[in-house]
Amino acid sequence: MLAGANLAALRNSSGDWEIIQFQNAELVDAQTYRLSGLLRGQFGTESAMTTTLASGAQFVLLDGAVTRVPVLESERKLTLNWDYGPGNRGIGDASYLTVPFSYQSLGLRPLSPVHIKATRSSGNIAVSWIRRTRTGGDNWELPDAPLGEESESYEVDILDGANVKRTLTASSPSVVYSSADQIADFGGVQSRVSVKVYQTNILFGRGSPRAAVV
Repeated sequence: MLAGANLAALRNSSGDWEIIQFQNAELVDAQTYRLSGLLRGQFGTESAMTTTLASGAQFVLLDGAVTRVPVLESERKLTLNWDYGPGNRGIGDASYLTVPFSYQSLGLRPLSPVHIKATRSSGNIAVSWIRRTRTGGDNWELPDAPLGEESESYEVDILDGANVKRTLTASSPSVVYSSADQIADFGGVQSRVSVKVYQTNILFGRGSPRAAVV
């Protein structure tokens, strides 16, 4: 499992797919397995994690039977018609079905940062975090995970409930929310601030957010 085996995809009620890995598969009934020793939210799919899944939720074992469909860069997010059916019949056979689907290129989405913290000085709030990487993160010989992007960039939303009061940008994993900006946004220096931190790239834009109260 730790070497990348035993991958599966689960579809939640919102239609999002979570990728998991499992250490054990126990046959408990006819065509029924109990999976345990789970690693959840793999490959940046933690936003699709739910506490429970409805009975009958779609499950796809990501083994050798699943192949990658080549999609051109120009076809990203375009609605294309996909034909599918039995492999031993021609595409014009009546058993084939056609469904529209747009490829979202979620593999290009930056992962959410982790370990958000803040320090205060003279009313200013310095927010910092640790980034993650989409590529090359399993090399334990490197002093830090590779960036995996053409450049390093972040956006930090300052929230008032669900409303975004201000968006700060940074090219390193830290940003300062000044006391002057706090007064402009909220009328005074804040003891607690809700934030969402995004890593961004030029291929996808904003990645998955990490929310925190600092």
